Amino acid sequence: MKTIIGICLIVFAASSLHAQNDYTAYRWKDHWVPTWMEMRGSFLEPNRFATVFDFQPRWLRLEAGYGAEVLRISSVAIGAEALIWSGLKAYSDFRFPVQTADYFFGIYSIFPLPLWGGNLRPWRMRFRVSHISSHLVDGTQGSVIGGSSSRFSREFVSLESLFDETERSSFRLSLGVKFIFHQVQNIEQQFQFPGVLDFIVYNDQGNQLFATLSTAAGPSLALYSAGVTFRHTTSWNSISDFYGEYHTGRTRYGALGSLKQDGFEIGIRIGAAKELETNK
Repeated sequence: MKTIIGICLIVFAASSLHAQNDYTAYRWKDHWVPTWMEMRGSFLEPNRFATVFDFQPRWLRLEAGYGAEVLRISSVAIGAEALIWSGLKAYSDFRFPVQTADYFFGIYSIFPLPLWGGNLRPWRMRFRVSHISSHLVDGTQGSVIGGSSSRFSREFVSLESLFDETERSSFRLSLGVKFIFHQVQNIEQQFQFPGVLDFIVYNDQGNQLFATLSTAAGPSLALYSAGVTFRHTTSWNSISDFYGEYHTGRTRYGALGSLKQDGFEIGIRIGAAKELETNK
């Protein structure tokens, strides 16, 4: 594990130094902002509050998280992030007991990867070291209060790249690789390849309509999804997503292990809009 993390840090440092050496000849550094567009098809994105109805297993799901930069060195940002999602079983008389809770937290770095000697706008890269633990909660003997309830904890590192993230693009794409270096139950493949693609079919005055395909639709792979999202961006730099999707693969509720759950969900997701550099 130490060897893997060490190799990742060396690659990150080398990329940062190379970027700093190449930026003197090209002026895009003046408007580079080390932020990440949190695509809706990627589940592990912390900056959101969401209310979702999952038709299988007929649960209401609440999601809340936050991540922010804590340090910036030249064009490299380092930050921390956390996200929790809970499955609430729907009963009559407006009763929603909490069945499961999953906790995600970690640190990340966002940095540019220059291409072809730094003469073109670089790829936006994100490196993460993260932890997820999953718990049974309401009415169970192994609840969070009553004792250890972690049924599916794991730690991983990931490296992703973001393409064509400007507002004028007709699509957005993120691709990456994730390595699970520790897990309580060995039910995930060690190497995974998360990817999300948005096809933007309407884009006008802060409103977007787009279709999403994803291999990263849950906290663990493989979970695939296809959906449609209407996004409204407000004048105070926040976004509201109204979406519906079909997903297939492993459950999002880690306490249920590797259970396969296919079905539809609809939801409302509120988050912060990201300011990215322009094509000047």
